[in-house]
Amino acid sequence: MLKDNPGLAEQVSGWAEAGLIETPLFRNEAYKQISLQETPWIRNAQSEEERKRRMAELLKIDSLNAHLAIAIDKLKQMQLNDGGFGWFNGSRMANHTITLHIVSGFGQMKKLGVSPETMEVTDALYKAINYLDNEALKAFNRTEDKGERTPIGASIINYLYARSFFTEVEMSKEQEEVIAYFLSESEKQWVAQSLQLKAMLALAFDRFGDRELAQRILKSLDETSTVSAEKGMYWLENESDYGWYKAPIETQALIIEAFSKINPDLEKTEDLQKWLLQNKRVNSWSTTKATTLAIYALLQNQNVELESSSSTSVSISGEPVPFNESDSRIFLEHSWAGDKIKPAMGSITVDNPVGNPVWGALHYQFLQNINEVQKQGGALKIERELYLIKQNGDQTKISESTTLKLGDKVRVQLYLSVDREMEFVHLKDSRSAALEPLDVLSGYKSIGETWAYQSVSDASVHFFIDRLPKGKHLVTYDLVVNNAGAFSQGLAVLENMYAPEFNARTESGGLKVIK
Repeated sequence: MLKDNPGLAEQVSGWAEAGLIETPLFRNEAYKQISLQETPWIRNAQSEEERKRRMAELLKIDSLNAHLAIAIDKLKQMQLNDGGFGWFNGSRMANHTITLHIVSGFGQMKKLGVSPETMEVTDALYKAINYLDNEALKAFNRTEDKGERTPIGASIINYLYARSFFTEVEMSKEQEEVIAYFLSESEKQWVAQSLQLKAMLALAFDRFGDRELAQRILKSLDETSTVSAEKGMYWLENESDYGWYKAPIETQALIIEAFSKINPDLEKTEDLQKWLLQNKRVNSWSTTKATTLAIYALLQNQNVELESSSSTSVSISGEPVPFNESDSRIFLEHSWAGDKIKPAMGSITVDNPVGNPVWGALHYQFLQNINEVQKQGGALKIERELYLIKQNGDQTKISESTTLKLGDKVRVQLYLSVDREMEFVHLKDSRSAALEPLDVLSGYKSIGETWAYQSVSDASVHFFIDRLPKGKHLVTYDLVVNNAGAFSQGLAVLENMYAPEFNARTESGGLKVIK
């Protein structure tokens, strides 16, 4: 890829330069409600930047072969006598899942044109396949009555998927019977499987010769999908859950492989890939498995040109925007002073001749009386309600006509809504000068399905949410009235620190307090 795409090679090499800051958490500081230095995520941003620098060093073309040889040698040393691989270096027992993952990885590289012979891993690979065949045979022999339905689990489906990459590797008649039996049972049970396992089965059936059933599974996936212009093609049920076979990124990646290999449709493949890219806008993909499978899925579209964003142009009212291009050429930015902004600049045209996915945002910053600020939201939404807590525990909703007294206890309820899973979400709730927090200690607190780190400052309360699942969430905390007069409540602002264009805010509102 680096040899065939000089622009990409130049971009990757730029990541190794000291002081280059290009991770999403570092970008767009001017548009965020809080500096990254004030969040718990500064180390996340630094570690991500360091990973990119290490990857740039690893991918230097002149040393790439040496690094690859070291990695392959290390992998061979970890292989046990029975052909399996342990979970960690020094393990004395083979791990079935790890071995499946390694064999599948070599199979995926093979499909991308990188043969095992080129990497000199053929012997190790065949030993691993033999180990998996023997484990499948043991599972088959444990089935007492072959006439009864045998539950087909994730391990067997993963084996069929991994083995289907290497149909040219000779099998004994006994092994052919094992695979035929598991395929037959899978035909009866595929409907009940998860999305990822359905995609694996579709690919296994196709490679083992049952194209009709593979097409039937794809048709089912197609019929249960959701398609939107913004998010592309995706599945509402594809959410994080227990089990590797329900991981969202890996699931979408394997579905992309299934559609692109079994029933090639460029438009559909691009829609499927769009969901992956939109997910990356607001998530960090912190696992190697998710990242490698996502890259594999994006490479399914052989028509993609790995050009830099410099091929994309933006015009406002017909006038080209003179971008200041960043050092790594993946982030373009231009700012206008207030006296340069005209009403006609609301007309924006983006020209993307290469056709690769691009996205951006227009941030308009201005000063306004806080009581005139209107609430807004999109992918993120937020609503705020205040309640007066009575001594018997009952609570009454506070409106602008409500009169509070010194010493009253007030409960803040913040209703968050997000249409996709996001990471690094910051919630800032500005506090009226009439109120003081009851809980001034920082720490983690539960907010429904997830956790947030709460930090109390002089004029606001901050919540730092590492992972915000799709759906609705409730954040609550208590305050006490300690000043009399007429006050503004301030704004509650919700934003994604990875992509600050995803944000929402409430209105301010007023409070009346008497002594």
